[in-house]
This record gives sequence, C-alpha cells and structure tokens, in this order.
Amino acid sequence: LQVTATDLGDLPDNYGTLLASNGPVHTIVPGLYLGAGVDAEADGQPGVNADGDDANGNDDEDGTSQAALDDLHRGSPVSIPVTAVNTTGGPALVCGYIDLNADGDFGDAGESAQATLPNGGTGVTLDFGAVPNDAPLGNTYARFRIQTQGACSPNGAATDGEVEDYVTVIGPGELSLGNLVWEDANNNGVVDPGEAGVPNVPVELFLDENDDGVPDGPAIATQTTDGGGNY
Repeated sequence: LQVTATDLGDLPDNYGTLLASNGPVHTIVPGLYLGAGVDAEADGQPGVNADGDDANGNDDEDGTSQAALDDLHRGSPVSIPVTAVNTTGGPALVCGYIDLNADGDFGDAGESAQATLPNGGTGVTLDFGAVPNDAPLGNTYARFRIQTQGACSPNGAATDGEVEDYVTVIGPGELSLGNLVWEDANNNGVVDPGEAGVPNVPVELFLDENDDGVPDGPAIATQTTDGGGNY
C-alpha cells in the first residue's frame, strides 16, 4: 500500500481552492518546497484569513515575507522575494499570483510572475506589475507555487512541490518630493535650458492631515538647496 501525501491551498474558494473547484494540489516529494518545509492536507481549506491549513498547528506558509506582502501600494510595481529548496537534480519553476485589483481572481495583467529556481537554488524574486491606482485599499490575496513539471497556473494539479496562500495588504500610493528649486522663467513647470537652480533656499515640509491647506504645526523637516538648487 502506497500513501501519497498532498499539499493544497487555503484561499477563499472563489480563487479555486477545493479539489472540487480545481484548486492547486501538489504531490509532496523530498527536496522541493517553499520556505522551510511543507505539510499535507487531503483537500483545500478555504477561508477569508487564508490560514485553514495551519489548523493542525504547523504553519508552513513561510516561503515569502509577510512584511513584503503587506507593503503593496497603489501605482507601485511589486517585487516579492521567495525562498525555496530544490534538490531534485533539475530546475524548478516558482510561480506567483497576486490579486492586485482585488476583484477575486488572478486573471488580470501584471497579476502573475514566474522564475526558474536551479537545482541547489535557495530563492528567487518575482516581479509583478504595478498595483492599479484605483485598487481598493485593504486586504487582497496571493498564491505561490513551486513545481518541476508543467506551466504556471494558479489552479490544477502538479506532480510535485508546494502551494502557499497569503493575505496581502494594498495601501495608498507612495509619493516623492523633490528635488530642485529653479527659476522657471516661462512658468511651464519644466526645467528648460538656461533656467538655473536657485541656491540657499530653505525648503520646509509640513503635515496637513485634514487636507485644509493649512500646516498642522511646525515644519517636520527642513533642507536648504545646494549651489545648484538641489535638495
């Protein structure tokens, strides 16, 4: 009698998690998994917190950084580091999916990424598209898989490897300020030839948490432009 151990996911079932929903299922083999190890389930364990397969006390969702997944921002591209073990003797494929627009699937542009993990490799970085500027703020979901056979897909069976599911967080867009004070002679907002930077100008940054156009208090940061007007 041969018993085959399998690994399955735990996202809400609209993403495909149960076997009946064509959820991802991996036959567990030695030397191929995400993070530090993999545990077995007989079927997917869907839930809004994506923690159903941890109910046995073994949390094997450790192939990527939760801090990175909680640091998604509107308008910014997403790069997620993934750690893994591959001692199968050949290359493996690491596949990732993030529901960047929180519409309940992984089918939109930029929501999938993949990279090859060579035999003996310990990790890859998956580069996704940018989070849409109008993406809902708050929780969304991600799925990561590793396998040696077949093409990347968020669903369906794989002959080896592991699947890990995560809750992720989308935050507001990140802004940058800077970095030049110059004499805009034609008032077009562009640094044109001949428009020099202005040195020794104090630049102050204020908080305005209620968006009324009035500083909430003293400047929280101050810099002075250099000889070329940069700060």
